[in-house]
Formats: sequence, C-alpha cells, structure tokens
Amino acid sequence: MASPWQCASTATEPESEAIAERIPNARLVIFERSGYSPQVGEAELSQPVMRDFLRDAGIIDSS
Repeated sequence: MASPWQCASTATEPESEAIAERIPNARLVIFERSGYSPQVGEAELSQPVMRDFLRDAGIIDSS
C-alpha cells in the first residue's frame, strides 16, 4: 500500500488513474489546490483521507 502523499508531479490525471487501476485496493485522491503538501494546503480534505488510509492499513482503530 503506497502512502497517500506520494506525488507523481509529472503524471497527468489520466496517467494517475491508469496507475491506480493497476494497483489492487488503490484509491486515487487528487487534491486540486495544494501541490506537494495536501496535509497543509487542503487539510480539511486530506485529513479524512489519511485517517481512512491508516484505518484500512490497520495502523489505527476504526472506533
């Protein structure tokens, strides 16, 4: 499972979608306004994504 903060800055959206389709259980989340730091630039959107990632990976409890 890859980190949600990995960034393929040179990949286009269709290329990113094609990559995600080939990775089992992958979810592609595109943050439009934050560049390399969605945890800062779009915290209100990225925090739930990170929480779900950690929960699904078994790192935090689902409660």
